Amino acid sequence: MPYDPLRHLRRSIRLVGYDYSHAGAYFFTLVSDRRAALFGEVSGGAFTPSILGEAVQRWWDVIPGHFADPVDQGEKSDPWNSACARVAK
Repeated sequence: MPYDPLRHLRRSIRLVGYDYSHAGAYFFTLVSDRRAALFGEVSGGAFTPSILGEAVQRWWDVIPGHFADPVDQGEKSDPWNSACARVAK
């Protein structure tokens, strides 16, 4: 679906004038539509990732390779409907 500014009403949450190339901690959250269990399931207290969940894990694992300086990925959650993480560089 093409981007329609009248329908999608997206606004940047970036701070105006802030230089995001500086070292700092950046937080992000990835949530599935209507919190559907797309990333895997929890059974018996253990999280088992789906194919999509495994793809997210592979991308998570390569994040440090995109930065010249070491990256501290901090904590990452493994729930079935969202992924939250902190990346500090």
